[in-house]
Amino acid sequence: MLNMSIRLPRRCRTAALALVLAGAAAFSPAFAAVPLGDQATYLTGVERLIASGDLATAEKALLGHRFDGEDNAFRAAFLLAMVKGRTGRLVEAEKLLRQMLAQRPNLERVQLELAHVLAAQGRREAAAYQLRRLADASGNDLARSELEGLIDRINPRGGWSANVFMTLAPSTNVNNGSRNTTILVGGLPFAIADDGRAQSGIGATSGVSLSYARPLSEKLTAFVAGSASFTNYSGGPYDKPLIELQAGLRHRGLKHFLSAELLVDKVWLGGDANSHGLGGRITGRWSVAPKWLLSADTTFMSRFADTPAGADANTWRSNTALRFSPSIAMSFWAGGGYETEEVRGRRFSSYRQWSGTLGHSRELSHGISVSAQLTLGSRGFEADFPGMGEPRRDEFYELRATVMKRDFQIFGVTPRFGISYLDQTSNVALYDFDRWSGDVTLTREF
Repeated sequence: MLNMSIRLPRRCRTAALALVLAGAAAFSPAFAAVPLGDQATYLTGVERLIASGDLATAEKALLGHRFDGEDNAFRAAFLLAMVKGRTGRLVEAEKLLRQMLAQRPNLERVQLELAHVLAAQGRREAAAYQLRRLADASGNDLARSELEGLIDRINPRGGWSANVFMTLAPSTNVNNGSRNTTILVGGLPFAIADDGRAQSGIGATSGVSLSYARPLSEKLTAFVAGSASFTNYSGGPYDKPLIELQAGLRHRGLKHFLSAELLVDKVWLGGDANSHGLGGRITGRWSVAPKWLLSADTTFMSRFADTPAGADANTWRSNTALRFSPSIAMSFWAGGGYETEEVRGRRFSSYRQWSGTLGHSRELSHGISVSAQLTLGSRGFEADFPGMGEPRRDEFYELRATVMKRDFQIFGVTPRFGISYLDQTSNVALYDFDRWSGDVTLTREF
């Protein structure tokens, strides 16, 4: 069963006490101090009032008294948030709960209550995100299953759902050095074509997605989904409209989740049809031990060129990762990936790629979430690169970090800032480069 008890700090924080006092100041002209030794018993009585539905008396009991004994201030603040949520003051309840989590990210019961408040507001993605973090850090399979069930009820397995998204898009340039007009290959100068130099600049991607799911049984669900996005660059010829369609089945068990789907897409570039693709994807997630989660996915895509200058290609990409979440405020992961692409008639563009990843995410005080990830990889091509007597070979590593303020939002979304550094060494000078990049994503998962 789920542990519904709140894990409270051992010492009272002034900030937490201020939460209760601020709410009380607006409604009560004076505070009545509860003796320190009686506060825990007093708050237990308030809990009973809430459980019995006598919310008005519970609120009066909280707002009319001061709680300053060790963990009692946090406990009183949590009970006040429960009352606000159950009396329809959802925004006030959310603000109070987020302030508590900003100080103590490990409060599991507070996070569960926040998920309840977010779901009551209709913010399903945010509520599911909170529950997913609780499930990942769960200490037993039954608790994880119950949390997964809550996610299903918040995001119904049947019916329609829609979403909108927006993020900054990186430059389409091969590398920062493509601003040069010539490069050296084997000591000889070669000119770079105009369409190979920096022209697109940073863009913005926005779009909408729509999905429909229908349960076939208690564990099996069929779904269809589609999305349309548009990436707008300052250089118009690089604008990229994209349409994607998916259809498949999902199976959820006590310790696992499996999904199989068909994929279809259509890509335009600068207003002209560029390519279309057809493929499939299989995704799996397994609870291998308490707090340990193994995930894997494999995707195959056949892409067909819609322009005379293009080429058909087959791409196969597989990834796996093992995640350990010692608490809801911290996780570590390690993974690996393999990718191969066969380009018809262009063996010098066909490659094999291997990569490995290490990452860590943590929720800090003051509502700050951070993550860092290191990826190492190598890429080998099948045939000699044009103008060279050997195939192209790349070695690369990428460092990426993100930061988000969980208790800050604009119109129901929170900005997540990311920065990346990519360093790639290659025996082909055009692909030997390093690059800094940044991005901003507006997310409702916080």
